[in-house]
Amino acid sequence: MTIGSDVCISQGVLLCTGSHDRRSPTFEFDNAPIVVGDGAWIAARATVLRGSTIGHDAVVGATALVSDSVRPGALVLAPRARPTDAVSR
Repeated sequence: MTIGSDVCISQGVLLCTGSHDRRSPTFEFDNAPIVVGDGAWIAARATVLRGSTIGHDAVVGATALVSDSVRPGALVLAPRARPTDAVSR
């Protein structure tokens, strides 16, 4: 894992560099680094998975899931809950 300077990693963030290959009969370990660029902000309870790069000055919003690369200066937000017009019973 590489974390740049002036980075904010908020409370409850999960930076997960490892997983397993579910197709492998031996469930082999599958890992890759995470890189967080200078000036990035990863907000509360966001999850960043193996092999991801967060570009410099990028913002990963609260509860967002990152499984790839985020370009420098980008804003990545989690889907928002939306009320429905009808109430199910």
